[in-house]
Amino acid sequence: MDVEKLLALFLASHVSAGHTPSTVEWYRYQMERFFHWLVTNKLHTGNWLQPEVIELYLAASRREGNELATVAGHYRALSAFFAWLVLRRYIDR
Repeated sequence: MDVEKLLALFLASHVSAGHTPSTVEWYRYQMERFFHWLVTNKLHTGNWLQPEVIELYLAASRREGNELATVAGHYRALSAFFAWLVLRRYIDR
């Protein structure tokens, strides 16, 4: 399944759980930012689910001047997305 469909399903799960539109939009923004970074850095092919790729993304965010709280938000969004992928058995871990 492609990443756009997975993101749509992930966001739909937040809507169905009763999360506010602003929360759903926050997740959308965070994940689209990550996917854009993957493409820009030519990391979207292959296994971009590796912890090292996530660490590179978070480090890049910090180098861009983002505060630790912002970087922690990136991490929270990614963690929620990957946990959802595991829960729904799209990935093993």
